[in-house]
Amino acid sequence: MDKERFYPLHMDHVPEYFYQKALSELNETPETREVELNKLKYLLSADKLTTGIEFEEDFLHQFLRHRKYNCLRAFQYLQKYFNFRRSHSSIFQSIPDENFKGNPATKFISVLPYRCPDGCRIILSEFGKLAHFSVTRLSTYFIMV
Repeated sequence: MDKERFYPLHMDHVPEYFYQKALSELNETPETREVELNKLKYLLSADKLTTGIEFEEDFLHQFLRHRKYNCLRAFQYLQKYFNFRRSHSSIFQSIPDENFKGNPATKFISVLPYRCPDGCRIILSEFGKLAHFSVTRLSTYFIMV
């Protein structure tokens, strides 16, 4: 494996390549980031579901990036996210460590120590290691995770 072509899993900086990719694919410029973030904050402060909640800017930028810095679409996506969290709150609670120790998923899924050249994490799934589990038992384990 040529380590020069891969990024480490944990990085303390953002490579220039990512800024260029954000500019070309999302039209993300410092001005766009600021203007659309302020518009989104205004929409959130005026909405009855999200009024009074202080959002981290990084959190809001995730939604803006997902919607290519269209604040109205990002706002709609955030509303769906909050409605989902409210109606399925148990999904967002902490999962006890015991669920991971005996869970078959921990034996066949691994996060590799590098990222691919475009910055994505690399996850290795070795489904052949699951041959000794029944489908019924597996579905129970996956529901727990």
